[in-house]
Amino acid sequence: MTLFYWSVAWLAGILAASKVALPLWLIAVGCVFSILPVLLYRDKNLLMGLFFFLGMARYFLASPSFDQNHLAYYNDYPHKVEVTGVIARDPDKGDTHTRLTVAAQKLNLGGNCIPVKGRFLVWVPVFSDYRYGDRIIASGLLVTPPRWEDFSYRDYLARQGVFSIMRRARVRLLERGRGNPFWHTLYALRKKAQRVILQSIHEPEASLLSGILLGLERGIPADLMEDFRRTGTSHIIAISGFNIAILVGFLNGLLGRLVGRRAWPFILIGVGAYTLLVGADATVVRAAIMGGLYVLAGAVGRTTYALVSLGFAALFMSAFNPFVLWDVGFQLSFAATLGLIVFVPWAEKKLEGLLALYLPVSLFERAFNLLNEAVVVTLAAQIATLPLIIYYFGNLSLIGPAANFLVIPAQPGVMLWGAVSLLGGLLWLPLGRILGWVAWLYAAYTIRCVELLARPEWASIKVQGWRGEFILAYYLSVAGVWLAITKWEEVRDFLRQRWRFSALVSGLSLVAILIWAAALAQPDGRLHVVFCDVGEGDGIFIRTPGGHKLIIDGGPSPSRFLRCIGQRMPFWDNSIDLVILTHPDKDHLDGLVAVLERYKVEAVLEPGIESRLLSYKRWRELIEGNGITRYEGQRGMRMLLSDGVALCVLNPVDKESCESDNNCSLVIRLVMGKASFLFTGDAEREAEERMLASGWELSSTVLKVAHHGSKGSTTPGFLKAVRPQVAVISVGADNRFGHPAREVLKHLEGIRVLRTDRDGTVEIVSDGRVMWLK
Repeated sequence: MTLFYWSVAWLAGILAASKVALPLWLIAVGCVFSILPVLLYRDKNLLMGLFFFLGMARYFLASPSFDQNHLAYYNDYPHKVEVTGVIARDPDKGDTHTRLTVAAQKLNLGGNCIPVKGRFLVWVPVFSDYRYGDRIIASGLLVTPPRWEDFSYRDYLARQGVFSIMRRARVRLLERGRGNPFWHTLYALRKKAQRVILQSIHEPEASLLSGILLGLERGIPADLMEDFRRTGTSHIIAISGFNIAILVGFLNGLLGRLVGRRAWPFILIGVGAYTLLVGADATVVRAAIMGGLYVLAGAVGRTTYALVSLGFAALFMSAFNPFVLWDVGFQLSFAATLGLIVFVPWAEKKLEGLLALYLPVSLFERAFNLLNEAVVVTLAAQIATLPLIIYYFGNLSLIGPAANFLVIPAQPGVMLWGAVSLLGGLLWLPLGRILGWVAWLYAAYTIRCVELLARPEWASIKVQGWRGEFILAYYLSVAGVWLAITKWEEVRDFLRQRWRFSALVSGLSLVAILIWAAALAQPDGRLHVVFCDVGEGDGIFIRTPGGHKLIIDGGPSPSRFLRCIGQRMPFWDNSIDLVILTHPDKDHLDGLVAVLERYKVEAVLEPGIESRLLSYKRWRELIEGNGITRYEGQRGMRMLLSDGVALCVLNPVDKESCESDNNCSLVIRLVMGKASFLFTGDAEREAEERMLASGWELSSTVLKVAHHGSKGSTTPGFLKAVRPQVAVISVGADNRFGHPAREVLKHLEGIRVLRTDRDGTVEIVSDGRVMWLK
């Protein structure tokens, strides 16, 4: 326990130094005088004073100073600057942009070239082709990261060694391959692993697995992340001790049989490589250190104490980077682990006694395992992290215990089958897809539970005004109750397999569930037209009675559109029959690029107009690289599918006659029996007038209102010709364009109007005679 006390003193010294600015010489004097009691009384516990002053010294030495050779010295310069540097981390790709972390080498300031050091962030378009190790020139305004009322982006970046940002920069590539070969290899492996996951199962299950296995959670849609927060289950996405425990158990079981007791160096290498692979954030590093100490203790025949391991992990991490103490992930991970160490042993004994009174021996073990993982462990972690969650996120989940009880038991299946699917896919992608069906089953169950439980308004409540004093009072109160510190139960062997009857029943049950899931996902003989809620854009998924899958536009957010279509496709199916791009604007195109990257697309239909967008360049590259059949649409083109669904192109006449890209939008009329849909893209008044003059049939049961309800479209004459019973407006909430326009809403009076900003995703189902709204 001595090391734990030393660690506490060290951390207290770092915190004290952040509040009181003492000169380094005075801290050195404190170190000298703190050694004297140790020499006099020969008591190593008295070294706590030395560790306190050493913690202060470490904070002092880590505090940055910006001279003329540091990039941050030139922050907020009133004119644009030009910085040359090397991309120092794997680019962080989001839905709308990619974030590059660049290690600066030199600065061009008014014609003067100055050697500099320091890292800065630069934002580039999402489809830009930049990689780790690229040497670039970025030109723009160099500014200090902002501080907001409820969050300091400046402090957040400073903990990562970044002190400058450059938005709306112009970036030019100079050369590639300037990075470390080790990191090149590691990032390439991580990308390949993510690509295998994304190509093996649908969204949003694929992004959930990427987050759980690889630490890449940016692809998870924002509304689903909010559901995880509301239900208090967001911790399952973060890589933590649970992942490391399973990895250690797997490597120990595999290598132990091959090399026996000499397996421990290889296990440590495996844990270290996995930690680096998933990004080495605070929660993973903490878990890896504790897992590594557990392995070392086993190798030398010593007992490991969880509290000592936790103290050593905190000491080691803060010695490397003292600012980690202000990392939210570190705080939550440290508090949750401490809660498990303190509370779980006592609660387990109470649970054992309670179950022994009421359950027969045959059910005791199973009930104990279920309640221990889903209730005891979860409550222990939540008690320990509750004040931090309220302080940082202002959210208290009331439904959290019930949600964790339902989803925690499925997480070993998510991780194990996800890992098996990933390894299989790395060997042979079709094998990974087949194995991914089981992983999809567990992940889909997790997501559906979270979505269902997040619906009630009372699922979580907002808590305002929570201050640091409340956190201190909370922990002091809890500490007053838990005076005795107990051992933490050793890491379980999650890979211990029980063969024979249990394995047979489990295997047959999984097969049966998959068969039923496949049967329920078969085409139901009806036409499904889904207007996905993709924000300010269009994204439409169509499934015909015979199972043909069509897509019209993909919206501006790949993650939101992929989630929408992934939830409506059979888990084993990775093909799309036809993708239609009405016109190459970002709010119609960007989601389709992700579709071409993920799915096997048979054909695409587009108007053929060129665009300078990077996403359009990527779109054309994918079409050519994947050998996808490409058609250019013009009026009169017809497609008849085998199940009686017909499509007809009504606009444009030809791309040369278009006044604008919007007026060159493909307008598609889909007909099945008495049901008809008119998809208008962003066609404006001029295109509508040409269609009216053409004499082609326009009347349709459902109208997709053009251009998100812009006042330049949906004229009264066009509406009179279409005569829709239902009008669907795909529009983003509180958009800056004021869509839908009041004039258009007035024109639509008397017609049932559905809006994705208010109604969410709209699904219309028809058998060719009757239509239903889901």
